[in-house]
Amino acid sequence: MAKFYSELNEDLRNFIEAQKIFFTATAPITGRINLSPKGVNTVPKT
Repeated sequence: MAKFYSELNEDLRNFIEAQKIFFTATAPITGRINLSPKGVNTVPKT
């Protein structure tokens, strides 16, 4: 089952930063699901 978070806490940020690749997905009410692999340099560090 999926988990939903209202914000990224420190534990989640650390987990995400440790990954070499991750996936993002969008799903409209009708139409096709878009699932894309992303690399480490995709998300800028703040």
